[in-house]
Amino acid sequence: MLTIFLQMGFIQQKQASNHVIGRCPFCGKDEHFFINTESANKAWDCKSCGLSGGYKKLLETAVKIGKENFAANSKALVDNRKISAFTFSKMDVGFLPVKK
Repeated sequence: MLTIFLQMGFIQQKQASNHVIGRCPFCGKDEHFFINTESANKAWDCKSCGLSGGYKKLLETAVKIGKENFAANSKALVDNRKISAFTFSKMDVGFLPVKK
């Protein structure tokens, strides 16, 4: 049920009736990310950074932030994989930092 959120860096910290509460995968703020476990699209929102949506918006936000962060974090990937940064950019590879 929460797999996609966990893969994006969400860390569950509390449960309250129909919500799971935890660390926001985008801003890293503890106990500010709420997921409605009863909604069909698992509606979520962060009380800190103000982002919100459902599954689709979660993925769109992750892609957007990933693209914004890739250039600054691509060196290790380029060196490790021996693939040019240009190739990664053409493939729309991103980097979603895990906020700790």
